[in-house]
Amino acid sequence: MKKVVLVLLSLGTLIFANDWDEAVPTADKFDWIQTTSGEWLKGEIKGMYDDKLEFDSDEFNIQTIDFEDIKQLKSHSTTSLNIEDKGTIEGKLYIKDNIITLVSEEGSTTVERASIISLTNGADQESSYWSGKIAAGLSKSSGNTDKSEFNIKANVKRQTALTRWTANYLGNYGKSDGFETENNHRLHSNFDIFQTRNFFWRPMFAEYYRDPFQNIAQKYTYGVGAGYDIYANSQTNWTVFAGPAIQTTKFVAVQPGEDDKETTGAFIFATHYDHELTHTIDFIAAYQVYLVNKRSGTYVHHALATLETELVNDFDLDFTFIWDRVQDPTTDSQGDTPKRDDYKTVLSLGYSF
Repeated sequence: MKKVVLVLLSLGTLIFANDWDEAVPTADKFDWIQTTSGEWLKGEIKGMYDDKLEFDSDEFNIQTIDFEDIKQLKSHSTTSLNIEDKGTIEGKLYIKDNIITLVSEEGSTTVERASIISLTNGADQESSYWSGKIAAGLSKSSGNTDKSEFNIKANVKRQTALTRWTANYLGNYGKSDGFETENNHRLHSNFDIFQTRNFFWRPMFAEYYRDPFQNIAQKYTYGVGAGYDIYANSQTNWTVFAGPAIQTTKFVAVQPGEDDKETTGAFIFATHYDHELTHTIDFIAAYQVYLVNKRSGTYVHHALATLETELVNDFDLDFTFIWDRVQDPTTDSQGDTPKRDDYKTVLSLGYSF
């Protein structure tokens, strides 16, 4: 008798367990995702690129989830997918394991998960395409030396399933004993079109830069090119980019008889590496170099490395090392030639939105 009861209990447990496992919430007012651990989250899909899904949880705010950790996903509104070799398609999205189903008024489309280049949700909500971060650092010392330094960096991104526009700003200002010791600003913008999961076109990029202490009053660069994801998964992304450009530099001061403006053809190479060390710490490295004529510097590079630590909610603590180099700086009217290298370390507090 006991054996019969045990068998019936076991069968009942299996039946209810299977029913529980197969239970999928109805996506009528919210999007739903189920992780591979079996947990369900309710909220709104923001977008996915580089195998990382941004999800605005109804309970836990913005969460970034590795795409490989999602077992099921259901959207309640229109989702736009960029599918390799098929382009952009829209509809209500349902993902289970490795199969994706997109339902629209025209019917349903089924594709494999691995074919997704990117996705965005809320085709009629412009705000769903935007994200960004701003970080600021301040240091001040007094006594034998009265010194203050201020650093600010910001980036903003608008990303759809097919395109990505980014703008990045980095500024440094410093004073020591009442004299300005640093005042440089860099603004860079890109527009990308995703061609495949790994390849993208960049039909436009532009950069503005000024640093009077490098004898650069203004520098403008415009160009085009293409990029490729050498390695991309949920923890690591390594991208390279290259292309031709035109660069115009206005110098603060030059030697007598020299023109204070120089325009040159340029070639740019850039790489960006982002690796998730832990769930709360990321390592980010970026490097770009311009090959130009000698009067514009011959070889001009900008490099930075950042350890980004998540503190609470949307706040991060960033530690950044910056290295700028001009191979052939331009001598000013006083005969002074700026140093080739500038180094800086910055500790800043950042907010993501």
